[in-house]
Amino acid sequence: SAASEVYKGQGTGLDKNIELSFLQRYPSKKDFAVMSRQLATMVGAGISLVRAVAIVTDQTENGRLRKALQGCQALIESGNSFSQAMKENSDIFPPIMIFMVQAGETGGFLDTALVTIADSFEADVKLQGQIKSAMAYPIVVLCIAVILVGVMLLTIVPTFASMYKSMGATLPAITQVLVDLGKVAPIAVPLFVIAVIVFAVFWRRNKNKDMIRTWWDPFKLKAPVFGKLTTSVALARFCRNFSSMLTSGVPILQALDIVGHT
Repeated sequence: SAASEVYKGQGTGLDKNIELSFLQRYPSKKDFAVMSRQLATMVGAGISLVRAVAIVTDQTENGRLRKALQGCQALIESGNSFSQAMKENSDIFPPIMIFMVQAGETGGFLDTALVTIADSFEADVKLQGQIKSAMAYPIVVLCIAVILVGVMLLTIVPTFASMYKSMGATLPAITQVLVDLGKVAPIAVPLFVIAVIVFAVFWRRNKNKDMIRTWWDPFKLKAPVFGKLTTSVALARFCRNFSSMLTSGVPILQALDIVGHT
């Protein structure tokens, strides 16, 4: 209606959304799960794919995923299939999602394939949540311990060091080590904090590069305590994704190749 057109034109000035691409996060598995579930519901209800993608695009909060869906909508309107449109945005959509959609389109069960995709991503999100919950307590304890040690070296140890110095007593080896650490702490602690921040930024940008993964991934599998957990998580994801692809009608050899890359 004319009123709605006028309303749409009012999104300017202070109300206009400012989207900076470098601040937009990469879509999470939860984003893909919600998107797939919404598409499956609408396609199963008989809504055309173009209309369903347009509705989901409007409801998607993640900027990168919304932009990719807008591109998919334009490609579908120009005659491409949904899987072909997703391949044009393969930097956003995971390979397993693209090929399961392709299998659903070929077999005529796109809504079922989308439900399977949503189930798979939701199960992965649930698994990640369980791992994070299990790791939260030890990580918090470790961080508190590191902070307390830093505070002790910066404040408490220097006080005792001046006291011991005035007494002229010979200190035990462990106490002497603490006193020496207290002397270098004012320089070492800020450098340590800076080093942690620099390493975190470097790791976030380079953790998926081959030169890092060739030694980091084998280490994760062989690490004490956490190695078994990492192996179990990897096997669970493989079995779930492989099962989902076979259920969607993807040939076994192609499914193995796709799951291997994911």
